[in-house]
Amino acid sequence: MDTIDEFARALVQRLNREASDWVGLVDRTSDGSITDPYFRAVSRLYHALDDDEKQTFLALVQHANADGAASAFAAIEGVSCMNGWDGDFRLTYDGADLTEGLLDSFIGAQDDEACLGRHASH
Repeated sequence: MDTIDEFARALVQRLNREASDWVGLVDRTSDGSITDPYFRAVSRLYHALDDDEKQTFLALVQHANADGAASAFAAIEGVSCMNGWDGDFRLTYDGADLTEGLLDSFIGAQDDEACLGRHASH
């Protein structure tokens, strides 16, 4: 197994788990105990949703996490540019270069995870 694919798969699973954990926290938190205005607004929105809409909310959070990571990987790989950062980036792990093909591996891992999720829910 290729290290870059393993890294991408592990990261997708981690991002999805973190999104699920965060949405679970929102679900378990009562409005009266929330002092942060942003979190209170999110909680009110979430608790006004029906069960199908709550699943869509979770998917939205997962998608936002994945898009953020994909944007960072695109900049690292040189697929997209960041203002004022036009040098070369490298992402390494134990001496292995994970830069080349990082975005493609991440997108592939997202697709695999989404496919597994669809099969598990049917």
